Amino acid sequence: VGAVIQSKRAPIFRVLAFMGLGAAIGILILLPLGVIDLQLSDLPKLAGRSGDLTGRTAVWRAVLAAIRDRPFLGYGYGFWEQPSVTRSNIWLSADWVVPHAHNNWLDAALQTGLVGVAISAFIWLSALRRAMWLVLVGYGHGALFFLTILFGCLTRSVVETVTYPPALLAVFWWVTSYIY
Repeated sequence: VGAVIQSKRAPIFRVLAFMGLGAAIGILILLPLGVIDLQLSDLPKLAGRSGDLTGRTAVWRAVLAAIRDRPFLGYGYGFWEQPSVTRSNIWLSADWVVPHAHNNWLDAALQTGLVGVAISAFIWLSALRRAMWLVLVGYGHGALFFLTILFGCLTRSVVETVTYPPALLAVFWWVTSYIY
């Protein structure tokens, strides 16, 4: 944060900070989709958490299997509220009544397909681009604060559904950050 704020004296730190931010965002998006295969099973145990992320990995496997059946258009927005064979199969695979996919990008792919994932990624990248541009132009701490909120929502979207659940608390912060 200090490197970004003190950017008038050292612009290279600003560039490196945003390159690191971009790399972190890319890894967070690609990790649950299976594009990047990192063995992180022991990492949660170091923090005293479960290795399967409290049952999320079983949910992700079941949701990925359902996505493979309808990859382009998905099952429709509101998938989790409507009874269906696919939803029951996900519940049986996960061995509990799953309220959502516990990953924003998997939920987007399940409900709206590849089309929805592309639109969601465009919206997220537009908001992040605007916030980063405001920080780079030098609008001060307010822009950095809202970039931090957006980044927090994006990182949370890896283990929770941020954009697609019925209670859209994170979307409130996301829209507030974008409007600012």
